[in-house]
Amino acid sequence: DHPEKPSSNFSFLLPRLFKVAEAAEHNVYIADPQKYMPLHMRLRCTGRTLGLCQTSDWDAPGSIYLHPCLSPDERVRVLIHEITHGLGANKGQVGTNEITAETVSHLVCREFGLDTWDFAYPYLAYSWWIDGGHFRESDINMYANEILSHL
Repeated sequence: DHPEKPSSNFSFLLPRLFKVAEAAEHNVYIADPQKYMPLHMRLRCTGRTLGLCQTSDWDAPGSIYLHPCLSPDERVRVLIHEITHGLGANKGQVGTNEITAETVSHLVCREFGLDTWDFAYPYLAYSWWIDGGHFRESDINMYANEILSHL
């Protein structure tokens, strides 16, 4: 048996994060991300997509989509992940980008007391496996500091 985690509400961070996204020239929408994914990403997707950051090389630049099913705490975690992609962790190997975005999300959430390890650990393990992703500490520190400086 696992003890129940105390319920938390970190929704107070959402307006601040929306401003961080706006500063990175991205609008945030609550909508099913898979409806806005390019075909090549939909074909690779193995489950429900919780978030999506569209960048300038796609049809609707500057858009972040968060799945409507997410709780406020999950929206915080996923929004930080997607903002990290919007700040630049979206080039090169997919695995490396995902490791960077998820690690930044975990570190920023942890700074505010939001524990995301139960999601982050398996996600990071899968991202590492997907295409030999790499852990780039300098990028992770840069993006985490950028987000934290606005919060």
